[in-house]
Amino acid sequence: MGMVLIFYPFGDSGRLSYAAGHIFGSLSGVEFEVTGDRARFVSHVGVAIDYSPEGIGHGFRVVPSGLLEGRGYSVVNDLREGGWEGMYCIFFSGVGDIPFDIFSAVFYFLTSYEEYFSDDLDGHGRYDMFVSLAFRRGFLDIPLVDRWAVTFREELSRRFPLFEFRPREYRFVVTFDVDFPYRYRHRGFMRNVRSFAGNFLRGDYGGIRDHFGVLLGLSEDPYLEVLRRIETDVRRAGLRYLLFILLGGGDDVGHSGGCLGGDFLKFVSLLERDCVGLHPSYGSYGDLSCLVGEKSGLEAILDCGSIVRCRRHFLRYTCPGSFREAFSAGFTDDYTLAFAGSPGYRSGTSVPYRFYDVERDILTGLTIHPTVMMDTTLICHLGLGPDAAFDVISGLAGASRAVGGDFTCLWHNSNLAGRGNRWYEVFARSLRELQ
Repeated sequence: MGMVLIFYPFGDSGRLSYAAGHIFGSLSGVEFEVTGDRARFVSHVGVAIDYSPEGIGHGFRVVPSGLLEGRGYSVVNDLREGGWEGMYCIFFSGVGDIPFDIFSAVFYFLTSYEEYFSDDLDGHGRYDMFVSLAFRRGFLDIPLVDRWAVTFREELSRRFPLFEFRPREYRFVVTFDVDFPYRYRHRGFMRNVRSFAGNFLRGDYGGIRDHFGVLLGLSEDPYLEVLRRIETDVRRAGLRYLLFILLGGGDDVGHSGGCLGGDFLKFVSLLERDCVGLHPSYGSYGDLSCLVGEKSGLEAILDCGSIVRCRRHFLRYTCPGSFREAFSAGFTDDYTLAFAGSPGYRSGTSVPYRFYDVERDILTGLTIHPTVMMDTTLICHLGLGPDAAFDVISGLAGASRAVGGDFTCLWHNSNLAGRGNRWYEVFARSLRELQ
């Protein structure tokens, strides 16, 4: 099938291979290599990309901006914004066979480069969505990096028509955060009293009846009941799902580890081991020892060996610190990357990629899985009804499908529980129509 050869006179810095790996390896299914050997490049049969400042008059030319030559990070004062094929782009030069440095642009977004030199944090200590480039320029709902890669691939196919790319296939990825395994059981005396009082003041006598039924052992707790229903519907759709479990405590509006016993523990014990991940607590933010303790605590409770997947509670993380902590704690896969305030593609991609630590200039073994949609974002932050929410979900899934990416969606059992819950119908419809 051949190979893509990239000429780069400065030698492969690692940064170029990282960006090219996303474009060619992850999204296009082809091998590539970076070389500084001019003679070899000129004689190469196949896709040849000239990534040199002066240009050597051979191959498809992309003009470098200089970002990939350096080490560490520094403030980029001028992103040189422009447009290409109707898409926003950065590191624009207006010269070459494409008018911007696609490799530097991909590196900038995948590494969350803008977060390294920003002190703009929200009330939870997270990078502020409203100052992000994706939000300010209005492309948060577009997998921009992936669209660049697909269009770049099309340009190369026209120049090198005998070369065959193998585009990635779309995947529908269902994940759940279990903040509360139970609504009524194991919640403590005072919480049950407050729940009774709340139902009474709202006139929710059906809720009072359900509450008594659960506590008297006459019916199953609705949060666990909906997890069983989810399990059945997901399996029927031919899919798997991931369950991220919160131990809670500290600053979390959660539960203690003791609440993971009983019927919930029996339910989890029947799942495949690699379906279960940790939902690190709000209080574990910036505290490696706490993170390690929660990981080992959940492993002990579930007796399931090493847990390697995580997603932070409240999506509370910063780059690079939180990713360094996750990798140091022994996680291999992190699903936290998303904004709580809006759905979309925070790093411009829908495809999993490895965490590159820009400050240390190392490629780590932690894989980042972008989360595209969270139910709480649609329900609470945007205030959408079920029908409008499904339209948003469908549009995002279509955007991921168009580039061969993953549509990774996040749901909560607590949002879907209860008789006649219309949000469960949104979830079920997504299983039927969007995979």
